This record gives sequence, structure tokens and C-alpha cells, in this order.
Amino acid sequence: MLSKIKPKLLLIALGIIDLALLILFLVSEYRIQIKHQPLGNTIQVINGPYTPHPSKRVYGYLPYWMLDNAKYLQYDKLTDLAYFGLFVDSKGEFVTRDEDGNTHPAMNAWNNSAQLKGSIQQAKNSGVRVSLTVIMQKDDDIDAFLLCQTCWTTLSDNVIEQLREKELKSISLDFEHATETSPRITNLYTDFVEYMKSELNKNFYDSSLIVATFADSFKRQRITDPERLAQVSDGLFVMTYDFHQFGSENAGPVAPLNGAPKLYEYDVTTAVSDFKARVSKFKIILGVPYYGYNFLIEESNPLASRVPGDDAIGYTVAQYYAQILDSDSIPLKNSLWLEEAETPYLIYTSDTGQLRALHYENKSSLAKKYDLVLEEGLMGVGIWALGYDGDHPELWDLLGEKFK
Repeated sequence: MLSKIKPKLLLIALGIIDLALLILFLVSEYRIQIKHQPLGNTIQVINGPYTPHPSKRVYGYLPYWMLDNAKYLQYDKLTDLAYFGLFVDSKGEFVTRDEDGNTHPAMNAWNNSAQLKGSIQQAKNSGVRVSLTVIMQKDDDIDAFLLCQTCWTTLSDNVIEQLREKELKSISLDFEHATETSPRITNLYTDFVEYMKSELNKNFYDSSLIVATFADSFKRQRITDPERLAQVSDGLFVMTYDFHQFGSENAGPVAPLNGAPKLYEYDVTTAVSDFKARVSKFKIILGVPYYGYNFLIEESNPLASRVPGDDAIGYTVAQYYAQILDSDSIPLKNSLWLEEAETPYLIYTSDTGQLRALHYENKSSLAKKYDLVLEEGLMGVGIWALGYDGDHPELWDLLGEKFK
């Protein structure tokens, strides 16, 4: 009797193994996605081609002024795409008109851009989470909005309506209070973020809320309190750039990896250390710049004093990656390496005879920052901004190399 049973058991075992191998093959060729309806318990199983994604969160902002470059996006290198974005006034209403009374270009793109519509669909098809960025960048408007809690409901209703229209469920909040503020405003902002997260959870399954956060939030009284914000959101996009910018007294790197406090007031590594001391590393997205600043300077020194400039001699200007590489007037082959900052720079004489210092980011400097993300075990990396690299593929290649 036992001798008859054993062969049958063997055949059953072999059948189970064959079935397991078949499932593994199908999983390698197709993705199976469980989709929960926003307000119900219906479950759909959707089959489609499997798209591999990075092991870390790779969060990219796509600005409305860069939509023409959306055709160059490599979605398999991203986990998140955030449209930047819709602007909000002090009452919680979306800004629909610019200062000249014309349709605001950000709102126009959101409603009418074929490029944006295509990018959203491609991202969805590739398994990339798509978010809407909600933007406030005027200090007085931010203060007035936060002090008006009925305005929070207005904004929440408006955001949820827009998400439903685009079949999205996630947002990014970019409230950039340029000056330092009071503890009251900082606390109100955290309360508002908590409120928005609660409203998203009420309306959507598996929503995500990311908060753009100033890198120096532990050094100054910023609107962003990282410790509390990390507790009420899904992650912090730490803006570790603009350490030198238009109004800086001296030229210098946009995002120096090291060098503070001897050479610079602050740097990326110190910021990460400050954040990790009080925020879970799994809530930290390290924001990196795909741009640089071209400074008008007094002398041939990468950290020289900045010249204010005028219409005749020019000004300090921001230049994104593709602009720098594609410019015939920038002798990029003469670039040097700033050791402490771990960033490239170039000192040259412009066509108008003015001395300039270009500080920017390239594949080598970004690789150093990505290594920091990996070494510190952070949630991931954030890109400001998608499209700034134009048709140059090397920064996409780097993402693929570092975050396989």
C-alpha cells in the first residue's frame, strides 16, 4: 500500500514544483497589481508588462515650464513623478490667472497640456506614482492661509477634486516661506499637513504626501519643522541645494557635499547628519539640483566676491544642466574640481569680457550625493528638476547605476 502512495506523492510534488516555476516565469514577464477603489472594497487584478524600478525612492519634480522635455523621461528610473504644480492663494483657491490677467501657465498646462497628459499616462503605465504639487511661495499669503482654518477645507476640497479628475491620489506640498517665521506659523503648518494627510486618507487608498523641507530647518526658524512633519507625512523632500544663489555675497557651489563651517555656512553632509539625528532616515529624500549658478565675480577665484552686475555687463544667472552643456559660450572642457565641495566649477571670461564662475552639478558630483543616500540608508533621492537635463542621458544612466 505504502509503495503505491509514494509514487503518487512524488508526482504531486513534481507538479507543485512545475507550477511554482511557471508562476515565477509569469511574474518575471508580467506585473500583477491589486487596485483598491477610492471609496469601496472592490479589488481588480490588472495584468501588464513588468517594469523594474529603483530600490530606493527616486522622486522627480516635473515643472510646467519643462513639459517640452518630458519626452526624454526614463520612467523605469523613477518611482515618483510630481507635477509642479498648482499655485494657491491665501484663501485656499487655486491661482487661475497671472499678474497680467492671463490664464496662469501652470493651470493651463494642468488642464490642457498634451505633454503632461501623456507623461501622467506613461508614468501610470510604468507603475510610477504621480503626485500633484500644491505651491505657495508668498510669505504673506502663507501666513494668512495658515491663520484661516476654514481655508484649509477649501484647499482640501479643491485638491481632492483635481486628483479625482486626473485619477490620482497623492500630493506634494511646497510651501516656501522665504524668510524665517514664528513658532506659531511653523506649528500651524505642521497641523495643516496633518490635516491634508487625514483628508487624503479619507478619500483615497494608499495615498502619499511628501513635504518639501528647507535644508537648514534645524538651524533657523523655518516654516518646516522636520521632526514633526516626518510624523504626519509620508516623507520629507529635503531641498539640499541653493547653499549659494543669486543674492549670495560670494560665488560658491549650489550643493557642496562638504566644507562647512570652514568654507561654507552649511553643506549637504551636515544637513543629512542634522536630519538623521531627529528624523527617521526612512522619511528623508535627499533633494539634488540639476542646475547651477553662473556668477559674475571680481577675481579669478571659485569663491570670489559676487559682482552685482547690470544690463551692460550682465548678472548672476541660474542655468540648468542642458543649458550649460549646450552653450557655445561656456568652455566646459576647462572645468575644474572643487575638492571640499565635491563639485565641478569653471572660471572663464564671458563674450562681453566679464569674469565669471560657473558652479554646477554633473555625473561625478551627483554620484557622490547618491553614495551618501546609500551609505546613510535614506528613503531615496529627489530631483529638481526633471527635464533640466534635456536630451542628455548620462544623469539617467547614473540613476540606473546607483539605484538598481
